[in-house]
Amino acid sequence: MPFILLCFLFACKKEESNFNPDQNITYTSYYKLGSGQDTVYSFYIPNAYTPNGDALNDIFNGRGKGIDKFRMEIFDKWGSKGFVSDDFNAGWYGHFNGGKDIAPNGTYSYRFEITNIFGENFVYTGQVALIR
Repeated sequence: MPFILLCFLFACKKEESNFNPDQNITYTSYYKLGSGQDTVYSFYIPNAYTPNGDALNDIFNGRGKGIDKFRMEIFDKWGSKGFVSDDFNAGWYGHFNGGKDIAPNGTYSYRFEITNIFGENFVYTGQVALIR
C-alpha cells in the first residue's frame, strides 16, 4: 500500500488511502508507531558511543520493539563495509574485519534495514561518532 511520510519539525504522520489519524510515527532519534504504553513499534539509534572497555556505552546498536527482521551495516569514511549483523542482539564493538582491526576515533556511516511485526520495511541511514 503506497504511503507518503510528511514530517514537520520532529513529528511525522503516515498518510495512506485509508489513513487513520491514530497511527503516528514520531521522530526524535527514534521512530514510534503508537503512543504511550500502546507503542507496538519503535526504533532508536544513538549518534555516538564509546567502545573503550569501561562497560558504559561500549556497543553501538539500534534498540526498539516490534521488530521482526533486522540488519545493520557499518561503513568507514571511504564507504567500505566493515561490519554487518543480522542479529538484533549483537552490536558493533568498534572493530572491523571480524574483530581483527580496531576502528579509530571518527565518524562512521550506518544503515539499518528493519521489518516490523506488521511486515512494513524501514531503512534508516546516518552517522555515528566513535569516541574511544
